[in-house]
This record gives sequence, C-alpha cells and structure tokens, in this order.
Amino acid sequence: AQAIWQQLCRPSFAGCRIPAKMVRSKIVPAHRPAGRLTALAAAAAAAYAALTLALGRTSSTAADGSVDAFALGFRLAPLSPAVAAGRMASAVQRRAEVELEAPPSDAELSGEAQGDPRPYSRRLPKRDIPGTTSWARKHLHEEAYRFKPITQELIARGMSLDEITFVLNRRGSELRPLLWRPPMGLPVFKRQKIRTMLQRTIGDDGIRLHKKLRPKFLPPNAPGARYQELLGDVYAEVPPLGWQNDKKALPEEQATTAPEAEEAGEAEASEE
Repeated sequence: AQAIWQQLCRPSFAGCRIPAKMVRSKIVPAHRPAGRLTALAAAAAAAYAALTLALGRTSSTAADGSVDAFALGFRLAPLSPAVAAGRMASAVQRRAEVELEAPPSDAELSGEAQGDPRPYSRRLPKRDIPGTTSWARKHLHEEAYRFKPITQELIARGMSLDEITFVLNRRGSELRPLLWRPPMGLPVFKRQKIRTMLQRTIGDDGIRLHKKLRPKFLPPNAPGARYQELLGDVYAEVPPLGWQNDKKALPEEQATTAPEAEEAGEAEASEE
C-alpha cells in the first residue's frame, strides 16, 4: 500500500501534489505577572474593608432611615407613632399657613375670553365648507324640513306621491322661494324631488314620511284595502242591524224625525 501511494504521488503523475509537512508550534502558556496579582489582591482588601465599615455604620442608623441603608438594600424599620404624628402635625400646619385663593367666577372667565378661544386651530367641519358633498346635504336637509308642515299635512290626509306632487305644483309660485336651488322652468316639483324630500324628513312620531305614502293603485280611505301598517285600516260607517224594523235602534234625533218624514211622504202620495 505504501508503494502504491508513493507511485501515485510522484511529480510525474498528473494532478498529484506532494503533501507538505506541517510545522508543529509549541503553545507556551501565558503567565500573569506577579505585580498584577498583588494589585488585584490589594483592591479586593480595600473593597472588603469599605463594605465592613459601611455595614457597621448602617447597623446603627438603619432604624432612622438613612440613605446608606436604603442604598445598600436594608429594610427600613417603621417609624414610631410619635415621630409620625409629629410629621403629620407639621404638614397640617404648613398647609394652614398657605391661604388658597378663590377661583374666578364663570362671568369673569367669559369676559376675559370672548368668542372662540382657538379660532385658527379648530378644524372646520365639511358641512360648513362650500362645494363639498356634506355642505350640499346640509342644505337639502334644511330644505326638506322647511316643507315638513306642508308635506306632513298632505300625508295625514292619505295622499299618494303623485297627488302630493300635483298639489305642490299648483302652489309652485308660492313655494318656489322655499327651495334651495329652484329649477329654471316648470314643473317646479318633480316626482323624484318630492320623494327625496320625504325620505329626509322625520315625522313627530320618529318615522320618515316616505313610509306613510299611500300606494297609487289603492283608493284613499277605502274599507278593506290592503294598506301598510303605518296607514292603518279603514272601516265604513254601517248603521246598526235591524234599524229598518226597530226604530229604537236609530239614534234619538233620527228616531224623532223618521215618523214625521213618513207622514209627509204619505200626504204627498195622497194628494197626487
């Protein structure tokens, strides 16, 4: 095996390199000088002496609450009741000596700072900035509530959307100044305009007015019609049963006038 290895590692063999021998270096351990050890020993002795002196001093002053005892981590002893009472009495006396001034009244403060105290730092809401969507919605909301007394009365009469639009257009010249941006021509009120106004308006009962519109395919005040719950049911005035035979079933006024009407009818028939 050694002969084969030497043959393979000859310089004539392609790609072969003769391994170089590594020089073994001896590691010499480092020794600290004797002078340094002496300095460390002296510093340790000085620190031990200082700690011993501090412990002796704080052992006598720990009960008084000294700063050294607190810094070295000793638990401070509680103060005696007499010392605590004396400190409390001195604190109360110092507070009594200081006279507190009465705060100024609201009238004085309002007189000193009139108007907005921060006119430039306060952020302006968008509803007050012209040209924004919030500004336009604010004006449309105010417009709807200007028409609330009129539209609420028409809805209470059971009108539909088309009927309300017709009634408002009949008074177009009178109601035009109430609009935020009135149209140039006619009609003054369109169907969609009335619907959006009713959607923005809230009634006295907390329900928006567009929910109380009568459907246009149902007649007004029709008994038996399928109105929504907000409109309620309508009943016809029906006289009590048996009013033709029994006169007592009629009200008192009608019962007294019924015989006179029959006599007058019979007299006219006899004359003919």
